[in-house]
Amino acid sequence: MTRIQSFLQCLPLLLLLYSSPVAFAQQPAFKCTRLTNIDGLSDNMVFCALQDRYGFMWFGTRDGLNKYDGYKFTVYRHNPADSGSLSDGGIYTLFEDSKGNLWVGTHIGGLNRFERETGHFIRYNYKPEESIGQISSICEDIQGNIWFTTSPPIAQLYKLLIPSGKIINYQYSADNPYSINSILINYVCRDSTGKIWVATDFGFNQYDYQRDRFI
Repeated sequence: MTRIQSFLQCLPLLLLLYSSPVAFAQQPAFKCTRLTNIDGLSDNMVFCALQDRYGFMWFGTRDGLNKYDGYKFTVYRHNPADSGSLSDGGIYTLFEDSKGNLWVGTHIGGLNRFERETGHFIRYNYKPEESIGQISSICEDIQGNIWFTTSPPIAQLYKLLIPSGKIINYQYSADNPYSINSILINYVCRDSTGKIWVATDFGFNQYDYQRDRFI
């Protein structure tokens, strides 16, 4: 029996299965809702979004951080007169760590940690007197420390030590074969095995926890 003859014998069964609502259940239609500043969003230019462990949606915009509970927005902005507010209005990166802390990467104000109990922000900056640049990525290592990178022209890698709050800046050094392999840092992340990876313009770097160096 040829393949064509075999197919023709099975054709009535195939047609029956195709017409059966059990075999091919209709997929539910998804409805999209547009949320803009008319609905309470602080700004229509959104740079990042995150859903936290409590189900809240967070949106980073060029004019503050927005929390959405499914019904309304709560907006957090920079206030020069309030040290507990965001350190800057432009929000470019969001990250939730293993303890449920929300980390906020700003445009020129460094890194912020949101305190859910008070609604205030704790500010972290490598050099408080100057900007470290726009934060482009954030992650957490297996020791609970927070890593983050900044965008060009100040494209660098930092590690925030928890709980001391000290910030370490890892830089390229031509004299050190175990330093980062480039002055241009693009991204940092942690994989499923706990390894920290750093992407640069010249490839990947893996962090060596024991020796505090890079491979």
